[in-house]
Amino acid sequence: MLPNSTVRVVRISSDGETLWDNSLSTGQFDYSSSISACSDNLNGAYFVWTNRAVSSDSTRGYTQRINPAGQRLWGDTGRLILDVAGQLEGFSCSADQLGNVTIAWEWYLNGEEDIYAQRIGANGGIQWAENGIALTEAIYDQYNPQVLP
Repeated sequence: MLPNSTVRVVRISSDGETLWDNSLSTGQFDYSSSISACSDNLNGAYFVWTNRAVSSDSTRGYTQRINPAGQRLWGDTGRLILDVAGQLEGFSCSADQLGNVTIAWEWYLNGEEDIYAQRIGANGGIQWAENGIALTEAIYDQYNPQVLP
């Protein structure tokens, strides 16, 4: 993505009418990328993305829950779920029937790509370890995580 770019999400009705339009960027970093989305199973949605600074190796992963009316439930900037060195890609997410969401991603660091995950409660609270838990740190690269309900 281009520097100073933002990620926009739009809900469109079956008739093609725009129901809502939101920006997901936090404004703190140079660009946003690697967006993924999943239903919250309550007619809303979760969005997961990264913000990265061009001038450093810092990458932050965020999530936001948006209700059916288009309101951001976790403030203007969403919920910071990890703040790490390296590159984050390949987000996947799935929510349970209570609105809790499990998120997995690829974390590329020191020449290795591994799979990590985090669980966020329906209220936005982090459920697992800070910066997630390793699902696999096997030899060679692991990529393309898929979270299923």
